[in-house]
Amino acid sequence: MRVELAGGFINNVCLINSVVEKEYAGDEKVDKTGWERMRREGLALRHFSPLGIAPKFFSQDSNCLRQEFVEGVNLENLLPNLNDEEKEKLFYQLGKILCMIHTPLRRSPLYLKEDLEKKWGMALIKIESLNYFNLSSIKLKEIDWSEVFRFGPTRVHRDFWPGNVIITPNGQIKVIDWELAGAGSPYEDFAILELWTFPNQGDGVISAFWKGYGQRQNDNVTRSFLQRRLIQFLSTYKGEDPIGFYENKLNLLLKLSQ
Repeated sequence: MRVELAGGFINNVCLINSVVEKEYAGDEKVDKTGWERMRREGLALRHFSPLGIAPKFFSQDSNCLRQEFVEGVNLENLLPNLNDEEKEKLFYQLGKILCMIHTPLRRSPLYLKEDLEKKWGMALIKIESLNYFNLSSIKLKEIDWSEVFRFGPTRVHRDFWPGNVIITPNGQIKVIDWELAGAGSPYEDFAILELWTFPNQGDGVISAFWKGYGQRQNDNVTRSFLQRRLIQFLSTYKGEDPIGFYENKLNLLLKLSQ
C-alpha cells in the first residue's frame, strides 16, 4: 500500500508497507543535488539512529532512500497545544538532542571559515545575476570568527526546526530530514533556530533549550549567520510569486540589517 506523506515540498516522500521511501527532487531549490542529499541523509541516519534520535536507515539505490517510519506528532503542530511548563520540558530535551548532533570533528577551523565564506559568496553572486532582489541596502554584520572557532567544526543538521521533530506516542523525540546534514558550524543550526523555532516562544522556554544544550550561543554571531542563510534562501528564487517564503526572508534580512 502506497501513501503520500506530508513534507514533500522539495522531495517525493511516501509510505510503502510501513517503510518511508524518499525520492530526492527539486535540485533547483537547494545548493546540493538529489544524489548528494541522499548520500548525506544516509550517512546521518547510520550515525544518529543508534543514538535513538533519528529514524533507522534501511537501504538506498539510485535516487531513493528507505528509512523507518516514525509514528507520532509533528512538533510544529503540537506546540500550540502546550503550556509553558510543557514547552520548557520539551525544549530542554531538544537542546540535549542538538548538543548530541553537534559531535566535534577533527577539521581545521580555517577550512570551515573558507568553506562557509565560499558558499555565502556564491549565493551573493547568484542573486546579483538573477536581478530579482536589490540587496544594496543590506549591511552584513561582521562575524566574530574566534567565537565560531570556540564551538569548532562539528556535525550539523542544517534544518533543525519543529517541522522536522517528531514526538512519538511514548514521548521519545526523533529528528527527521537529514539531507542537508554534514560538517559545519553549530551556528548554522543556531540560525535556523532563530528563524523558525524561537520566535513567539517565551524567555523561559528558550532558556530551557540552552540549559539542555549546555551552553548558550552568541546572539550577534547567530544573527550574522542568519543574514547569510537568508541570502542563501533568496539565491534559490526562480521567478515565482515572491509573496510568502521569499518575501518574508527578504523582509527579515532587511530588518536584521538595520
